[in-house]
Amino acid sequence: MGERERLIVLAIYAFGTITFFYATRLYSHVPSTFFVFSAYVLLFAIRHRGLNDFWASIAGLSLGISALMEYAAAPVLLVVGIYGLLILKQPRRILPFGLAALIPVCGLAIYQAVCFGSPFATPYSFGTAPEEVGVHVVHMVGWGGFGLPTLTSVWGVTFSLYRGVFVYMPVLLWAVFWGIRHALNRTDIYRIEWQIIMTIFGLQVLFNSAMMQFWSGGFVWGPRYLMPLIPFLIIPLAYSFNKKRSSAVIVITGFFSILINWTGVQYILPQNALGAVPMFLLSGLSTQSYQFLEHYFHTYANWDVQISALGGWILLSLAIGLIWLVETRFFTIRSSSVRTGEGDSLR
Repeated sequence: MGERERLIVLAIYAFGTITFFYATRLYSHVPSTFFVFSAYVLLFAIRHRGLNDFWASIAGLSLGISALMEYAAAPVLLVVGIYGLLILKQPRRILPFGLAALIPVCGLAIYQAVCFGSPFATPYSFGTAPEEVGVHVVHMVGWGGFGLPTLTSVWGVTFSLYRGVFVYMPVLLWAVFWGIRHALNRTDIYRIEWQIIMTIFGLQVLFNSAMMQFWSGGFVWGPRYLMPLIPFLIIPLAYSFNKKRSSAVIVITGFFSILINWTGVQYILPQNALGAVPMFLLSGLSTQSYQFLEHYFHTYANWDVQISALGGWILLSLAIGLIWLVETRFFTIRSSSVRTGEGDSLR
């Protein structure tokens, strides 16, 4: 891939997935995903790039930190852990990997034992207050809120307009298609990695679908429990970018993915793409900061100045343009001075 193609894929991941929305909020999904994906990248580099075995312990530690942050990443953690065991093979290499992974997990178990009476009890096992179970009642059915996946929930987290991963991020449909093709290719040197990625996708979808009453994730944006698999699906997306007709499909579906998730970041109130996209098309550019300030000043202050969201973007664009012009002028003058000085020194 060239630099331009890399930037396109990076932009799709940064702005065309639900990662964009949750990176602007205090959710544990994003940092947990970062650490589990880092573990996978390090293990991949050990197998294919000759990375020193020391990094196996760092990969294990990253895996454990991810588990410490987010319970719902369990299927991804399991598969990446198995991948580590498969490529490290020898006990002297597996031992540091496993021990490092256990450090954060043991810390979590101790915390849960002290706070909840058992290392296996989680905060989701209890009510939000002593006198009521509150929203946590959904975790008190079945086995800790889990049961067998249903067709309704599987459809709900894949293709439904409410929380479907391929509705909020249509570009990922192409990623899954290419991931499956590579996983079935017996001559591909990365076949194990492709199979790992597709296993992560399948297990995480089934895990999310097994949440009996909470598969939708509640009052949020998109299928948030599927976030740990997103960076893994970006790999087949990037790998297939230069395939025949693939780049055009990726760019087109990537554009719609960015449109959907950009509107989700701007307009959180509708809680789904069906509400956010029309609001964006009808109301134009906005930001949540602008919406908060507008509400604050109109509700709690006597400031009656009306500035539209578009007006805010115009002011921001002017400020950015002014900074760019000043910096460009500064560097132009500095470069001219340096060249002049070099010329004088040569003379």
